[in-house]
Amino acid sequence: MATDAGRSAGLGAGLERRPVGGRGGRGVRSPEMARRIGSYYIPSDRMPRFGAAMSNAAITDFKIGDILVRGFEILGRNAATFGTLAVLFMLVPFGAGLMIRTGLEIESGVSAIAFSALVVLWILLYFLLFATLTHGTIRDLRGTPARIGESLKWGLGRLFPVIGITIVATIGTGLGTILLFVPGLMLMTMWWVAVPVTVVERIGVLASLRRSAELTRGYRWRVFGVIAVVYLGQIVLEMLTNFILAGAPIFRHFASFMITVAATAYFAVVTAVCYHDLRVLKDGVGVDEIASVFD
Repeated sequence: MATDAGRSAGLGAGLERRPVGGRGGRGVRSPEMARRIGSYYIPSDRMPRFGAAMSNAAITDFKIGDILVRGFEILGRNAATFGTLAVLFMLVPFGAGLMIRTGLEIESGVSAIAFSALVVLWILLYFLLFATLTHGTIRDLRGTPARIGESLKWGLGRLFPVIGITIVATIGTGLGTILLFVPGLMLMTMWWVAVPVTVVERIGVLASLRRSAELTRGYRWRVFGVIAVVYLGQIVLEMLTNFILAGAPIFRHFASFMITVAATAYFAVVTAVCYHDLRVLKDGVGVDEIASVFD
């Protein structure tokens, strides 16, 4: 019966059930239409958003293309919220880097110290943005709009674990890359979802790194594929922008900043989607269970 099909689909409480006559099984927005076609009525404020929670049951494998597409969809649905957060986190390091690159005339020793401090600041804010957008992405996957204040609270609430993960991951991947290159890429891939882990599972630095290694095991080539595609896409966009706007430095810098904002926000969303899918595949949980920590 359509009523039983509606219940088994897990559409939740708040549905006004109607007697059914053998057609349908789909929720409609009007009680009158529900009576005519023999279905059930879903109030408009409870209609699940297409592409969000409705898609989670279909996850049966870790697919690079699917993750990238869903990342674009999520970013598009939350463009204002995620864009604002990305600007907040990326504006200071980008501006400072621009000042250094355009040659604020200072002594070379001071310049080297300033550049090193800028790199540390950029990496830290980069991962804090990942933490913040993890909250927003998981909420979206559940079918709930992201909110700036809530995402900031959850992201910054894990400030110290994120700092610890940033230090350990940066040193580990940096040394691995310097020594033999490949080990650095392996560590980067293995630890890639450590920030979403600490945000959602509320565990410490080393536990988050171990948990990330556990979740990515068996899928690391595909996780690396996601990382490579996004990185290369950003590099190509920046090269094209620099070429096209070579004679207009002000517009070039503005375009470069917007690419940085968009690419970083997208990367954070895609990373959270990777974490979600790995949890579904490895732990057998649904998005409601993953997101329940935010309730």
